Amino acid sequence: MIIKNNKLIILLLSIFIFFGTSFTIGQNTQSYIRVGTFNIANLGDTNEFERSLISIVNIILEMDADLICLQEIEPNELGREQVNRLTKLLNKTSSFYKTNNFEYAISEEFTGDELVAFLWRSPVSLQSEITLLDHDEDTDNDGIRTFQRVPAIALFQAGNYDFYVVNCHLYTKLIGTTSEGRGAEYDALVNWLKELTNEEEKDAIVLGDFNRFLNGKKIWKHLMISNHEDYFRFPILEVIQGDNPNFNPKSDEAPSDRYSTTTSKKLSIYDQIIISKGSYNKFTISPKFGEDVGIIPFDDDKQYEWFIGSWYDAIKLLSDHR
Repeated sequence: MIIKNNKLIILLLSIFIFFGTSFTIGQNTQSYIRVGTFNIANLGDTNEFERSLISIVNIILEMDADLICLQEIEPNELGREQVNRLTKLLNKTSSFYKTNNFEYAISEEFTGDELVAFLWRSPVSLQSEITLLDHDEDTDNDGIRTFQRVPAIALFQAGNYDFYVVNCHLYTKLIGTTSEGRGAEYDALVNWLKELTNEEEKDAIVLGDFNRFLNGKKIWKHLMISNHEDYFRFPILEVIQGDNPNFNPKSDEAPSDRYSTTTSKKLSIYDQIIISKGSYNKFTISPKFGEDVGIIPFDDDKQYEWFIGSWYDAIKLLSDHR
């Protein structure tokens, strides 16, 4: 159990982020939860190799997360079956490691070319149906939708702490024929997070693959607005800047590979976890890498050295994301 300043801590691990907060269980027991995100790359794609689910389980066990968000699940029966099998394999380990079993839910309602999934275990529990993020579907009335893949949202609870979780995989293009582009998606998230400050339930965690800097750096400013601290924080970027004072979170790539969230494109920080202002008091003020925020670089782990040479094969068997 990790307790810091009597507050629960959220850690970001690899594509996994662990998030903590204080909440009451039983007689005012202080505890923490960990929240993670993992883009597994085309889970359930029948044109790819059979996934090495045991290896993926081992990676997820390193997270030790209580709530895990997955992206890039194919919208077919094999994609759903792979999530089911992955969850069953994770739960096979629970009796040995004395941990709680996972439950899962998949975003059955979707737009775009993939689904996302939520996996959780006690003390986290699902409190709502999984729906699509409420937003202006066509901001400029040109008939082209704002999100190429609409993020999924659900309400979760841990003890007396309840919070929204938004699971997203944002557009890979700045501007495209099937979407307004990633800039419009960033704008929609900013608007949602701003509006959240006026709601009764103000706690939220937004996480997933944000494709930060892919095909251009300037577009990132749509999300990392100048006064974003008034509404939301970027823990993984904060921790990098804490370790590297010259790092500019608005314009710089990762200063070293240890902060990269991908296996194939080093120094890329595509994956993010954003915490809303309502959750500020449940997360440490100055997060530390490997303690409050973390990344699991499984591609540097000797147990995966059998992926010799080509990480293209690793993408198909594991993931191109950490």
